[in-house]
Amino acid sequence: MKMTVEFDDGLAREAEACAAERGETLGDLIGRVLADYVQGARNEAPCLDLLTKEGRPVPGVDIDNRAALYDLLDAGD
Repeated sequence: MKMTVEFDDGLAREAEACAAERGETLGDLIGRVLADYVQGARNEAPCLDLLTKEGRPVPGVDIDNRAALYDLLDAGD
């Protein structure tokens, strides 16, 4: 596929030099790097943004005991 992409001039020159050192074209280098990036992105776990709230521990509540936490939550109804 043919496409036009704009890069910083300095970065483009460095990439061209790197490709030339490896005996490949700039297009080959970009294609290889892009393929590696896409493959890595597929293998990464999805990013989760967790909503957190400030607070303080409640006396007598063991947050490591799930059953007790559920009982406490159910008691609030």
